[in-house]
Amino acid sequence: MNKNIVLPVLIALLLPVFIFFYTEKVGINFIETVPSTFLSQFQKIFKTNETNTPTETAQALEFLNTLPAVTDNPETVTGNQENNVDVYYKVVYTSEWSEGTHSGYFPENAHMSPIVVWSHASQREMFRLDEKASPGIEKMAELGGTITLEEELSGQRNNGVYDYKTGKRIDSPGESEVVVSVNPRHPFLTAVSALAPSPDWFIAMQDISLIDVDGEFITEIIVPVVVLDAGTENGLDFSSKNEETNPREDIANLTDIPANTLPRFGYFTITQVIKN
Repeated sequence: MNKNIVLPVLIALLLPVFIFFYTEKVGINFIETVPSTFLSQFQKIFKTNETNTPTETAQALEFLNTLPAVTDNPETVTGNQENNVDVYYKVVYTSEWSEGTHSGYFPENAHMSPIVVWSHASQREMFRLDEKASPGIEKMAELGGTITLEEELSGQRNNGVYDYKTGKRIDSPGESEVVVSVNPRHPFLTAVSALAPSPDWFIAMQDISLIDVDGEFITEIIVPVVVLDAGTENGLDFSSKNEETNPREDIANLTDIPANTLPRFGYFTITQVIKN
């Protein structure tokens, strides 16, 4: 390119940018407010690029990752909840998993095991990503059984777990609901349900704080679920035989099927209620 043309071309390209910053009164500090790792994290989590539109599942994961930070310290609770009184919440799980939404990933006799919902004091009670599943989580994920998990929750009542409830099986798509009590010292909710039939896959809502940044209990929140692999059985699809994973692996986001690129499997609606 002719050197005499380079400068006018650069000016033509950069002039609109300077006009925008001037007219919008945007200072250089604006750039510093943009998280430098946002794009790389987005691409890592959703395995997408700048031109792709996030799927419903990707948006669900983004929602969970952008929930405000909360504290485990009950002494920070303020407002009218300082008396540690119980507050009740109706928790409804709506399974959207169907042949119409998940073609090719909706096996015969598709259903969700009874949801188990519990309130607790600190984050990551009972199970964590990147750690081994407890016997209760294992049996729930593999067989849909809830008794062992309920026994584990009962055994932790004086060690962080406050209340727990078990719903009914869902012939997907469908709904199930329970009512769970929380209080300022136990403001977190976690819930699980097996994706069945499957090797050891389950949906989860984990560590949702029902106290807002002002120390008040929220009225309602809708929380999309994530799909996890318990790490206890092998299998690449819903029809896989139940072969034990040896050695056992950690609980992780499900990658044996493209869960993060499929429509969301469902969501929880958590609503404060007055219990008679």
